[in-house]
Amino acid sequence: MLDEKELDESLENEDEENENNEEITSEESEEELDKEAEELEGIEAGIVAGLTDIELTHEVKNSFLDYSMSVIVSRAIPDARDGLKDGARKILYIQYKDKNTYDKNFVKGAATVGQILKDGFTHGDSSAYETLVRMGKPFAVPYPLQELQGNG
Repeated sequence: MLDEKELDESLENEDEENENNEEITSEESEEELDKEAEELEGIEAGIVAGLTDIELTHEVKNSFLDYSMSVIVSRAIPDARDGLKDGARKILYIQYKDKNTYDKNFVKGAATVGQILKDGFTHGDSSAYETLVRMGKPFAVPYPLQELQGNG
């Protein structure tokens, strides 16, 4: 067991350690505050150092041009590998999944379009139907991929 003298000494040692820890944390927090102050000095009139002012219209034009070119390349121009646009490729894959192949009976266009919309064609029913019909018209595509019956 500790006597009173040893207990007092151990309590004093603990107090000294706590004070040292407080000094260290206060020094660290002062360093952090200094760093934050330096970072805030780098900000001038709401602009972070290293950034430059640009004309908004110029940036919008360039960004839109980049976006539109990526859309044209990925969706609007037929792919050189198979000659299909992205929408037509999706429609053919959905028909393949539904086992709607050349050796089966005809299926109504509305049923196919409904399945297309259900499986994630995001452009709406009229564009899906137009794409489906276009793939079957010999004057619209080099090789018709759909066999149309009725009003097609």
